[in-house]
Amino acid sequence: MLLLKIQERFWKAYDPLTEALTSSNITLTFQRNLEAHFRELLTGKCDRLLQVQDYAQAQYLHPNYFSTVIKCKTGKSVNNWIAEKTISEAKAMLARSSASVQEIAANLGFKDAGHFSRFFKKHTKLSPLSFRQRITSE
Repeated sequence: MLLLKIQERFWKAYDPLTEALTSSNITLTFQRNLEAHFRELLTGKCDRLLQVQDYAQAQYLHPNYFSTVIKCKTGKSVNNWIAEKTISEAKAMLARSSASVQEIAANLGFKDAGHFSRFFKKHTKLSPLSFRQRITSE
């Protein structure tokens, strides 16, 4: 009986429109925070790549709930968003600058250039140096 009363109160208070707006705000705030974080990384104001829990904490949300909202609203996981942004910035840096792979890795918050190279190759099927060579030869 108690569970039925709880369920009844929940459904009375539940408003799908409010829920949708809240979810949209979470997604929009995450995307803004992601862009802002990469600006900080690239200008040297920050030296580490933020993780799911960091973005969730910035909005005072549990990481699981935050991840679920982002995945439902965008179709991509938070880790995919972070990886895609990291690869995008790495490609731009490799194409536009003569900075070494070690410098680019450090600028993007990687402590180890080897880890950055493996991460880049996993997502692009090319090593950072191969990518740079391909871009400069075109």
